[in-house]
Amino acid sequence: MAAAVVGVAWMALTGTQLLGSLMSGFYRSDDMYMLMMLSIPTIWGINVTRRRSVLSESGVEMRRLLFTERRPWTSVLSRFTLSTLNMTAPGYEGGIDRTRIVLMNGDRDDLIRLPGCVLGVTLEDSSNRGSAALQAMLNYVRRHGWIVSDAESVHKDPRLAEARQNHGADKMMRKSRLMFCTPVWRRIKEHLCNGGFFLIGLGVLFILVSVQQLFYETASVGDSDRLYAVLFLVLAPVLMAYPLYKIYGCFQRVVVDDRGIRVGRRPCAWPESRSGLFVAGDRIFIVYANGRYFALDGAGVTWGSFRQRQEQLIARCEAIWLWGIAHGATRETGRYIPVPDADMQKEREILERGIGLAVPRRGQPA
Repeated sequence: MAAAVVGVAWMALTGTQLLGSLMSGFYRSDDMYMLMMLSIPTIWGINVTRRRSVLSESGVEMRRLLFTERRPWTSVLSRFTLSTLNMTAPGYEGGIDRTRIVLMNGDRDDLIRLPGCVLGVTLEDSSNRGSAALQAMLNYVRRHGWIVSDAESVHKDPRLAEARQNHGADKMMRKSRLMFCTPVWRRIKEHLCNGGFFLIGLGVLFILVSVQQLFYETASVGDSDRLYAVLFLVLAPVLMAYPLYKIYGCFQRVVVDDRGIRVGRRPCAWPESRSGLFVAGDRIFIVYANGRYFALDGAGVTWGSFRQRQEQLIARCEAIWLWGIAHGATRETGRYIPVPDADMQKEREILERGIGLAVPRRGQPA
C-alpha cells in the first residue's frame, strides 16, 4: 500500500513537472525515464491492494485491478480446486512453487484464478498449504449454509425465465445456417498471465536482437555473433509456439446447420432434446447420448455482468434449438441425458429449474 501511495504521488509530481514550459529537454527526458520506472511498481502496488476475493451470502466477489465480478452460489456451488505451479528442482532451494485456489467455470478445462488466493512455499510445499486453505474455506462456506445442497429446492427465476422467452430466434430463422465466433478473452488473459506473456516477449526480443545483428549492425559481425543471432532466430518461434497455440484455441468458430453443430473441426450431431443444450458457468455445453459433453465456446458472450451473460446464453440456447426444429434438423424426444460430473450436473439442474425446464430423474423421460 505504501508503494502505491508513494508511486502515485511521485508520478503526479513528475507529470506536473513535465507539463512545465520552463524545463529543458534534458531534464524532461530524465523525468520521463523516472516516470516510466515508477509506473511499474505503482501499478503492481495498486494491483496487490485491489485484488481480493470476498465470500458472502450473496456469492463470490472477485475484485481485480479494473473490474469486479460477482457469481451467486447457485453457479459456484463447491466447484473450487487447486492449480499448482512447481518449477523447483529436486534437492535444491529456490525456484517457483506456487498454488492458487481456482474456480471451475463450467468444466475443468476453464479455471478462474481467485484474486488474492495465492500461496507460496514456506516451511512446507505450497500444495499442502493450498489443500488446507481450500478445505478451511469450504468448511467456512458450508457452516454458513451458503452452498445450495438440494437442487430440487430451487424455484423458477423470473429473470432467467424471461431471458428464455426473449430468445430472438425470429431473426435467425431466415438464415440457412448460424455462425458464431466469439473469442474467449478471459481465457486468453489467463494464458498470458501463466507464462505466455513472458515467453512471447522473450521470443520477440530474440527476433529483434537477431535482426539487428544480421541486418542493421554497422560494424563487422564475427562468425560467432552471427551464429548466436541465427540460433536466437530459430529459438524465438519455439518459445512462442506453445502460448500462441493456447491462444489460438480461444478463437473457435461454431457453425450450426441442418447436418449438425461444428465447433472448429469437431462435428456433433443435434441433441435429442432441448435439455441437450445447457449452460454451466458462463459457457454453453452440448451433451451426447452417452453422457459425453463439450463446450460451444465460440457461441459464448463476452460483455456484461455474470448474470447478464448467463441470461444471454440461455436465450442463445433457446434460439439454436428453435432454429433446429424450424429447419427439420432435430425434434423433441423428451429424453434427458445427465452428465457424469456430479457437480456440473447439479449446477445444470439448478439453472434448468430456474428457467422452468423440466428435470426428470435419471433414466426417465422429460
